[in-house]
Amino acid sequence: MCTGEEKHRMPGGRQVIVQQSGSFLFSVDAVLLGKFARITKKTERIADLCAGTGAVSLALSERTRAVIDAVELKAELCQMMKASAAENDLLWQWRIIEADVKELPAELLRNEYDVVVSNPPYFPLSAGTPPAGKDLITDAKHETRCTFADVAKAAAAMLKSKGRFVFVHRPERLAGLMADLANYGFAVKRMRFVHAKADRSAGSVLIEAVRAGNPGLEVDPPLTVYTADNEYTKEFRDIYER
Repeated sequence: MCTGEEKHRMPGGRQVIVQQSGSFLFSVDAVLLGKFARITKKTERIADLCAGTGAVSLALSERTRAVIDAVELKAELCQMMKASAAENDLLWQWRIIEADVKELPAELLRNEYDVVVSNPPYFPLSAGTPPAGKDLITDAKHETRCTFADVAKAAAAMLKSKGRFVFVHRPERLAGLMADLANYGFAVKRMRFVHAKADRSAGSVLIEAVRAGNPGLEVDPPLTVYTADNEYTKEFRDIYER
């Protein structure tokens, strides 16, 4: 491993993830996304866009033997993903692709994927946003390198008809997300809001959209992370650590 990289355990303790301690660590949202995505016996090809260190792909690999193409722009994060794949004996399943979602290789854009997942940057650019390339965390959180529309456009070009685009984002961006999804031919089919505590506003939202899908939205019951005593709720623990 490179300097600053460490091995950490994923929730539940079954898998190892290689990360850069103090700089780039996986989030709760990434793990929840990997558990939220619907995977069936017919699922053969999955793509993970803006894959980071591979937390979403790790969560998915516990549930399927489908091929996972993990796409990430940053070379150092791709190296960490390769190390994680080796640590978990997943080199047979993962294909790690260093690429920009705005300029993906033509072989990925043939409408051949069953599922595309993404934990994209959440925050739009503003006057105070640091420039692209300043650090890994800035680029992971802010739309310095790509926007949600860029990710949705790529997903539309990758997915089969009726293929699922599953992602996590911020509730305050919901109106814009819906507009971008409609623009690229997606129908939103399922949604779940995640709350830190039952009396707080949602901090994130998990969304499943279907390419060329029929109208009809299912909103799952909200997921609450912590009890009033700051312990994980049973439902959250069952999902996060299972």
